Amino acid sequence: MGLTPADFLRALPMALEGLPYRVARDSVSIQHPEGGIEIGLVPAPDRRIASLALPVTRVTFRFRGLTPGARAGFLKRLDLHLQRGGG
Repeated sequence: MGLTPADFLRALPMALEGLPYRVARDSVSIQHPEGGIEIGLVPAPDRRIASLALPVTRVTFRFRGLTPGARAGFLKRLDLHLQRGGG
């Protein structure tokens, strides 16, 4: 993803809509009514375009016990909260 781990963590509470979660050094554990979600966050080298540097974080998701619909709903909500304005 084109953001820093700190950017991701700033947006996360709004995306979770009250779901309990715990942040560790490089991961997030989320308690979902259908199971659990583990998110791994690993900083990666910046993307460079000429003199512009864009942050990159490798984000991995592991779902336990969630139905495909619950997974899709979670990812859609997270994506909505991680979108940035632009023109």
